[in-house]
Amino acid sequence: MKHLILFESYRENSVDLRNLKKYLLDFDIPLDQWGKGYAKTLDHLLSEIQSGECKIIEEGNTLLREIEFVMCEIFYYEGETLLKLIEEKQVFNDGRTRIRDKESSVSEKMIIGEDPIESLVRGIEEELGISIEESQIDPEKGIEKIEVSQSFPGLMTKYNGHNFTCFLNESQYNPKGYVEIQKDKRTYFIWK
Repeated sequence: MKHLILFESYRENSVDLRNLKKYLLDFDIPLDQWGKGYAKTLDHLLSEIQSGECKIIEEGNTLLREIEFVMCEIFYYEGETLLKLIEEKQVFNDGRTRIRDKESSVSEKMIIGEDPIESLVRGIEEELGISIEESQIDPEKGIEKIEVSQSFPGLMTKYNGHNFTCFLNESQYNPKGYVEIQKDKRTYFIWK
């Protein structure tokens, strides 16, 4: 397995959109499918590389996007009723809507080398706008899988996941759910 130093860390090397596009096309990645439907754009992948959220690896004649992430099922007891938070949908600024059917309430790509619990605490604060304590987090069994990315068609992705559960307290609970606002989209979380 050859790690591509050029695309592993933007901070150490100059990676631009033009070079990344050429590189992906050299591996016959169908960039014409990106930015449509559920797919993200080339700018999104470049941003992941620049932020340290992913690296691109060559395995034989195949490119592999490698990410490490945390995911968490979030619960709240409303009286005797157990509620589970789900990510309902993402609405992109260009009008596309991405309906979500995820295993977890919240998931967050880790920065390379980041501690999983610190990443989860950061992710919940970014996505839901609430702070949680480490004592609210219970680790579960992790996951590892390789599959074609829904976000980046044609690019195989290796997912290394750390799974957790978390119960919110009354001060963290919003019965209307939560909305994460990013520069390119809004993500909606609701209780089920």
